[in-house]
Amino acid sequence: KNTNLVYRKMKSYLKELSSNCSQIHYLPPSVQSNTVPLLCLSDILVTDYSSIYHDYLLLDRPILFAPYDIELFDEHRGHIYDYNDNTPGYKIESFHMFKEVASELSKGKDIYSQERTKVKERFHKYNDGKSRERMYSFILNELEKESDEQVDYDVIPSSEI
Repeated sequence: KNTNLVYRKMKSYLKELSSNCSQIHYLPPSVQSNTVPLLCLSDILVTDYSSIYHDYLLLDRPILFAPYDIELFDEHRGHIYDYNDNTPGYKIESFHMFKEVASELSKGKDIYSQERTKVKERFHKYNDGKSRERMYSFILNELEKESDEQVDYDVIPSSEI
């Protein structure tokens, strides 16, 4: 009832569905530049081979993968790691399967939770919400190192005044 599906890429079946359903929304390219804020608002991520799921792992929410053309993708681009070992979620093969899985997830049946945790730990060293503090400390430390190494040639030694 209270579910909305937002999608970025115009797949023909989604275009058809969105014209018949007020709860399916197409996100045009002008709005697609930064999808990260949308991740926090979503309960489930549906993706193909995009690395966006790496960020979504930090939220520990279900991910559905749609490898609709995996053979073609592997032939032309390929993956940098084993796809099946690093994609902790259902591999959706049809719209019927999508509806079944979405229904199960809406009932709280999430069989990939432990696998998501393992993959998250593989890709993310930290998961404590303190990235900003670590980055701030790192930058300060690097600036201090740099300032210790610099010689200020404009300063005249007091003995020469």
